[in-house]
Amino acid sequence: MTPLKLNTLSARIQAHKMALVHIVKPPVCTERARHYTEMYQRHLDKPIPVRRALALAHHLAERTIWIKHDELIVGNQASEVRAAPIFPEYTVSWIEKEIDDLADRPAPASRSARRINAYCMKCAHGGAARPYKTAATVCSPMSKRRCSPPALLRRKAI
Repeated sequence: MTPLKLNTLSARIQAHKMALVHIVKPPVCTERARHYTEMYQRHLDKPIPVRRALALAHHLAERTIWIKHDELIVGNQASEVRAAPIFPEYTVSWIEKEIDDLADRPAPASRSARRINAYCMKCAHGGAARPYKTAATVCSPMSKRRCSPPALLRRKAI
């Protein structure tokens, strides 16, 4: 039986690793946030679980799907490599807190800041540039107790 060499990487794995490691500032992807916001606004008359289901269906139908050459595992959560999607149904308060700082970050994050700014401006209401907010977020004021760190740590799933 040939012993496994676990301390060396194949050329294929090295290429994938280098491609990921050299992304200094991973971008923020607004695609999911745009899809969810659009469906939440379009279906205000429906119950929250129905809105969430419609938003998920819309996102899955419209999202960017890509497969890079020589991928080991196919699948992605955002429209770009190592991009972080925004989950507006969970919470959007961090965007309001950090929107001004995002613009000061070096590229490619500045592209993300422009996309987030565009998303916020498109979804603005009441004269303020902020993401569309409803009581439908998991971390809305009515469910603060559920989202506090001590409550999260007490859950058996964690």
